[in-house]
Amino acid sequence: MCLREGLLKFKKKGNIVFICLIALFIMAGLARTIIFPKDVNYYENRYSKKILAPTAKNILDSTFQNSIEEALADQIPFAQRFKKFYNDVTSGFSSFWITPILNENDDVYINYKSGIKIFGGYYVYGAYELESVKSGFQTKAQNYNAIFKKYPDIEFYVYYIERDVDLDLESGEKVNMDEYLFSLLDLDASRKRSFEIDSFEEFAEYFYKTDHHWKHKGSYVAYKDVAKFLGCEGEFVKAGKEVLISKEFAGSKASTAGSNMITEPFYAYEYEFPTFKSITGELGEYGKQQEILSMAPVSSISYGEYYGSDDGEVIFDTGKENLDNILVIGESFDNAILKLLATHFNKTHSIDLRTYEHYQGSKFDFEKYVEEKNIDKVLFIGNVNFYDLSTFVLENY
Repeated sequence: MCLREGLLKFKKKGNIVFICLIALFIMAGLARTIIFPKDVNYYENRYSKKILAPTAKNILDSTFQNSIEEALADQIPFAQRFKKFYNDVTSGFSSFWITPILNENDDVYINYKSGIKIFGGYYVYGAYELESVKSGFQTKAQNYNAIFKKYPDIEFYVYYIERDVDLDLESGEKVNMDEYLFSLLDLDASRKRSFEIDSFEEFAEYFYKTDHHWKHKGSYVAYKDVAKFLGCEGEFVKAGKEVLISKEFAGSKASTAGSNMITEPFYAYEYEFPTFKSITGELGEYGKQQEILSMAPVSSISYGEYYGSDDGEVIFDTGKENLDNILVIGESFDNAILKLLATHFNKTHSIDLRTYEHYQGSKFDFEKYVEEKNIDKVLFIGNVNFYDLSTFVLENY
């Protein structure tokens, strides 16, 4: 009888301890979400969800309430590890059934999940329909043309990055979305250029299997192409030794699909960057290329962690006042080439309109910025989404 009572007491104490641990875990999640929210979700390579400042409007339309739920799910301790563990388990189960089919059908699209397809051992998106982007392109062209006209003394350049959505990988037929966009722009042909992908072989050469960005070979080719496009003089930064950064990389597409069924090695080139006079921005040094190279190989890595996140503003200053000042307005594709491009200019200002207001506390004012920073050249650079989505339309010019 005494033994039974002792066991019951022990069980009750154990339950109390367990409940207290759960409560502490929840409180830690609340504290982190409200007081110390993290800025970047490196596992999914995106900006972390945060609780919005409450207003009458966002409370009435439930935006504020939804932000609390999303922030808690994103900020709670170990949330990313739990998600990764879940994805790893489900990926292993899926791989058991799907791999035999993939091995025999590597030249056709295989629908996977969350809009992701598999082709030739790569996670891919299917080709877009031109009609689906015409409206967005027309809006962006009107926006850009007004800016071109208002600032005749600034040299404007538009660089379009083709990727898997620009090419039907099965048929090899191109969508030619860049040609349609360029036809709408009141800009000399020499100021419009594309990073072109004409076959799956080219796509596989320059892009990751699991992420939508360029891998190291693609970003280096793009850097030299963009530098020529901008009329940069002097030698290119030389690509040094190819270094294995991580043996198993699973990027943005793997995260979108919630699957690590396909992984790949993450390589990078060693570069000898100059010492920039100043690099501004809340996060300090942009990217962790030199730091991670010194530790390679590491157990895991993300594109944003290595090359730099989608900061609202980053400024590189070489101190070479005889060179031009350039403003680069783009999205995450340019993260991998910014430091390389910056070596060819006096000051290189990079703006990401998705996060600028968060970091700077106000919306981006193009007119004020180009005047205060003495901008000589402006480069618009991105893939189809950059030119299609309203997020990247300049409001104050």
